[in-house]
Amino acid sequence: MQQANIEIDAYAKSHFGDVNDAKLGEIVGDIDNDRNLSRTRFTLSLMSRGGPPNPAVLVQLARITLNLARDITGSDTAPSVPQIDVACLESAQRYIDQAIALVANRADALMISGHIAYLQRRFQQSTDL
Repeated sequence: MQQANIEIDAYAKSHFGDVNDAKLGEIVGDIDNDRNLSRTRFTLSLMSRGGPPNPAVLVQLARITLNLARDITGSDTAPSVPQIDVACLESAQRYIDQAIALVANRADALMISGHIAYLQRRFQQSTDL
């Protein structure tokens, strides 16, 4: 397993060491339009492994995690805040926390953080950000 991780890291560094703005723009478009989400998540994962920490990549990882998260809202529940799988919310929050640690006032990171707080029903925090 360790050897596989070493090989994946080497591949990521050689192919995704520098985050290309055009490629990142294509990824944002795919997420916005719900296209190629599994491939996009894999590409973002390689980008995060291949180069130095990048808040833009971390924000998009949080977005794709939320997009792919399972909605566990029951069909008998009145429409309200979607109930998203807790593990996915926590994973998305970790990505956002890392992005905010790199750039404290990054607007897209703060917006996604507020959205996560809303999905966790922490309404006051969702508006305080």
